[in-house]
Amino acid sequence: AHQFAKQADWNQAGQNRDNRSGDSRGDVGFDISDGLSSDLGHICQASQVGAKIFADKIPLHKNLKNITKDFSEQLNFALNGGEDFELLFTINPKKNFQKKFDHFFCIGEITANTGIIELINGEKSAILQPKGYRHF
Repeated sequence: AHQFAKQADWNQAGQNRDNRSGDSRGDVGFDISDGLSSDLGHICQASQVGAKIFADKIPLHKNLKNITKDFSEQLNFALNGGEDFELLFTINPKKNFQKKFDHFFCIGEITANTGIIELINGEKSAILQPKGYRHF
């Protein structure tokens, strides 16, 4: 399974539906201006895959603590807020990207469960319904 990550100021990668095969041609990048949950949903839909997100791996902006101390509310902002000016992308874990770029955050994995985004929060697992900006 491909891992996916969130990172700022990175060029978008080309999309290839073979990303489930584990080869290097399957990397996908997408800006998350509509919100992480919505744009991950777009990647999953277009690539006919699913995803698993690990709540404790999602980087939270330090100023979120000024808005709320509640982790679930901070997570809601991180998942569904928009205009992050960052990219979400998949990468083959065999590429070991963290040796080159320490400002990437691996926040989950691509799965074969087409269209299903699973949020793992500690011992709990829930199906995530994308709630970011909707154009139509």
